[in-house]
Amino acid sequence: TYNETRTYNVLMTFTEDVSGCSGQRTTVVNVQEPPNIDFTFDGENDPIICGPAQINFFGNVESEFPVTYDWNASNGQTGMTEDVELGFDLGTFDIDFIVSTIPSGCADTITKQITLVGPQGDFELSDEVICDGDIITFTLVDTSDVSSYIWDFGDGAIEENITPIDPQYIVDASG
Repeated sequence: TYNETRTYNVLMTFTEDVSGCSGQRTTVVNVQEPPNIDFTFDGENDPIICGPAQINFFGNVESEFPVTYDWNASNGQTGMTEDVELGFDLGTFDIDFIVSTIPSGCADTITKQITLVGPQGDFELSDEVICDGDIITFTLVDTSDVSSYIWDFGDGAIEENITPIDPQYIVDASG
């Protein structure tokens, strides 16, 4: 067992049974320490990270040897540089940062969790095609953790702070 990070010269001496002749072979073993690693990310010290979002991750690596980087997020996102930007929807995700020395592959891994929160919701319309002057109904569906709504009807009309249950809107194409 090698207990120190350094280069060891290994010598093997062998002897032939019949003749008693001997020979030697030498080789070198380089013992590398795994890198010392950590990482931080945007919003790490914030009590809340709103999502969905692109999050920057910053590797902190100490190594005497060249290294490779491998980021793996539990949502399938990956990266292979010291610093990466990964995208996340709402939820809790594990982030693995693996750094390996070259060429031995001595590795260290650190895992942290990130949680992104935010409102969720969608809406449906009573009709996708209507005539000028017709009434269309927008119905909220699948809402979660929502405290207010702003409706932008796409024609310059905006409604704020209205009860968002089935708002109706009269379309006026004449302006």
